Amino acid sequence: LDSAGDLTISDGNLVVANNHGISFAASSDVTGVISELLDDYEEGNFVATDPNSNYTFGTAAGAYQYFSYTKVGNMVCCHGQVHIRTGSGTFGISLPFTPRAQWSSGGQAQDVGYANGAVRLYDIDTPSDGIDYSVMTTNGVAQIALYASRDNATSTKMDDISSGSYISFSLTYTTAT
Repeated sequence: LDSAGDLTISDGNLVVANNHGISFAASSDVTGVISELLDDYEEGNFVATDPNSNYTFGTAAGAYQYFSYTKVGNMVCCHGQVHIRTGSGTFGISLPFTPRAQWSSGGQAQDVGYANGAVRLYDIDTPSDGIDYSVMTTNGVAQIALYASRDNATSTKMDDISSGSYISFSLTYTTAT
């Protein structure tokens, strides 16, 4: 610790006890702040599965079923690509952390657990009136679904994805913790 109050670690890591972190409380800028404590950081990979148990992912050699993620505080960024090996019916891809659930403010439901991400589809039969495609989380559900946006109509959840198809996506969402 120098005379200016700066801490320098010349070698090694700064280790913070569990449930503690770096406080930014001195910089509170807006009303409605929930937390100013950075208390989590994690990088990793996870094996994508279908939480509905309708699909298997990956090639015979085991490729195209792994995703990478980075979690900073309650924000999770994940990306990867799955190969649809077999399956039919309701489609979903597991997430490494559960998205934040809906909460209420002033008697109104706040759907903070919804997030949409970019998607690339390969060898997938899409709805004829689809104009845009995305992956989406739902309040408190640890999986994403595939959606087609339609002109002047509600979006359509896409199920019954063909075997041999590929879905690549990138998504950022908030968790409860």
